[in-house]
Amino acid sequence: MLVEVILCKIIFLIAVLFVVTVSCSEKRAFEQSDKELNDQTQDDLTALTDSLDDCVADEENVAVEEDVAFEEDVAVDEDLDVDDDIAVDEDEDVPDEEESTVDGEVPDKSVFLEGNNDCYMIQAYFPKESLLEFLPDDLTLPQDVDMKKYYPDTPLKEGEHPFLASFCHGSEIHDILTDKSVPEQEELMFLFPVIYTHSDGIKYLCSYSPVLYLDSRLGVTGGLYYGLRKEYHPEMEYDEPTDSSKWWRIEDILDASFEQTGVDLKEAPLFFKQILSAPFVTMSYPQPFVTMVFYQSKVYEEKVRNSKASLWWNYNDSDIYDWEDTVSIYSKYFFTMSKPMNRNKFYDE
Repeated sequence: MLVEVILCKIIFLIAVLFVVTVSCSEKRAFEQSDKELNDQTQDDLTALTDSLDDCVADEENVAVEEDVAFEEDVAVDEDLDVDDDIAVDEDEDVPDEEESTVDGEVPDKSVFLEGNNDCYMIQAYFPKESLLEFLPDDLTLPQDVDMKKYYPDTPLKEGEHPFLASFCHGSEIHDILTDKSVPEQEELMFLFPVIYTHSDGIKYLCSYSPVLYLDSRLGVTGGLYYGLRKEYHPEMEYDEPTDSSKWWRIEDILDASFEQTGVDLKEAPLFFKQILSAPFVTMSYPQPFVTMVFYQSKVYEEKVRNSKASLWWNYNDSDIYDWEDTVSIYSKYFFTMSKPMNRNKFYDE
């Protein structure tokens, strides 16, 4: 019995010892595992911190590089701006555009003749090459700079020169001395902007009339007496279908028709006004010598209205037509005219 009790105690002690041993082993294993976990965690935290530091450093480097690049770009832009400024300054040093050589003005002349005109007018273009064939000596075509200054509303066309074609019915036309009116007449006139160079070298803007067509024998005779280049055309046809339209026709020479659009203007376009205000110049028929004749005309508008036009004119083997942007007007006006004179009397007296 005693032996069994002792044996039981021994077994109990062995069991307790075993439990204690296992518990210690597990504790040591747990502590070891916990230590390794702490070490690993610390290593991970250290690595993470190092990584974050590297990222921050990279971002700072990128920011520095971007700042440097930005400063370089700004420097380049400033250099470009400086270069542009220099270029502008250099451009400003370029000589100004050539100035107009027209420098002469003509004082008002005494009125010799006056009357009323009821007109349709159109601005068209004539080939320069053909125009130069009949342009008199001492007359030249204005340069572009002159055209832009005195006729700024007129488009310039390569190889062509603008001119004014005027189709008028004249009435109550008389000289100041007798105050006796000539018969009413149809007068078709063509005027080209030109520059006349006087003997003293001064240049004057003029309106050159190479020809003027009339249906009045008396008007042509009077014109010839004063040296004006007028042609008598009794075959001239014309008609006024309505109060706001009219046409003229000379066989093999011209065909023109006009119709008012009903739009009133305060005044005629600048091209028309400039052409009619500049001194007129023409070449007389031989009597016995061809003479350059000048006279001054002034126009006092009573009514101006837009119109649409169709034009064909054959002169010097050139066929002239209206164009897509043709400018045309109807104008009723009172006019005065000086006595025709030769160049010296007109400009020197």
